[in-house]
Amino acid sequence: MKADKRQEQVAYIFDDLKKKIIRGQLKQNEKLSELVLCEIYSVSRLYIKEVLKMLDMEKLINYVPRRGYHIAGISMHLIKEMAAIRYAYDCIACEYFAKYASPDELAKLEKIADRMKFFGEHRREDDVLDEAVSFYDHVYSVCPFERITDTLKGISSYIDLIKKFDADEEGYFERGTYAIITLTNGIKEKDSEKIRHALYYRNHRVLDMIFGYGAEMIYK
Repeated sequence: MKADKRQEQVAYIFDDLKKKIIRGQLKQNEKLSELVLCEIYSVSRLYIKEVLKMLDMEKLINYVPRRGYHIAGISMHLIKEMAAIRYAYDCIACEYFAKYASPDELAKLEKIADRMKFFGEHRREDDVLDEAVSFYDHVYSVCPFERITDTLKGISSYIDLIKKFDADEEGYFERGTYAIITLTNGIKEKDSEKIRHALYYRNHRVLDMIFGYGAEMIYK
């Protein structure tokens, strides 16, 4: 039981620090003090050392001899990598949903898409993002590939960063509405090409940087 509780605490501290780094609350090159972290989270240094090793493995922090750990920050390379993983896995999940979802599961997805469209037209950003989470969570709930859905959930913090990166561009709501309508129609029609086009279009700024500007012409 003690081991389980320890792992729960380590996982909580790791997730909390990871989110703070990704969201920019902890700045690049900022030093992480083990003693300060022990005080913040009310745990011993053994817990913090384990968390720091985990963050180091994800390249979110760097160890400098005699100076300790410092925030590495989030590179554009990492954003691109997460966007590519999300795109590839979402293609698999959505195509599976299109093939195997029941009429009731499809109807539920359409209702979520309708709500998202409504909120997008009224520029209700928080509601749009909430419905987007519901949309993909529903798709994942039908997909039996646990490793894929677990991976997508595991990189959720990075996905939030991709959404923020994408939302800064003019036309975000219009593009988001178009993407979700196209994706829903592609799922209804069991059209893999339309599904992939919608998912590409959803976060095309990041994917354009991965595959090169003009890559969207593949889908036209």
